[in-house]
Amino acid sequence: MIANGCGIISIPIEHQPEFTRMLVDFYEFGNMDEIKAFVYEKGIDGIDFRQNESQYEKEEADSKMTM
Repeated sequence: MIANGCGIISIPIEHQPEFTRMLVDFYEFGNMDEIKAFVYEKGIDGIDFRQNESQYEKEEADSKMTM
């Protein structure tokens, strides 16, 4: 995932009980909507949502973030 710019999925420890409950719900009932939204909101790290920006704009934004 990282090599293709998709980030990684990592559920923070404080959200693991809720994630486990949703995972069981998914396996038992096929309810994907809730867990998909949860992972998108709380479990994905490292995605570059600025894909439409030029490389120059990305570097400018990155340099401002490190100041």
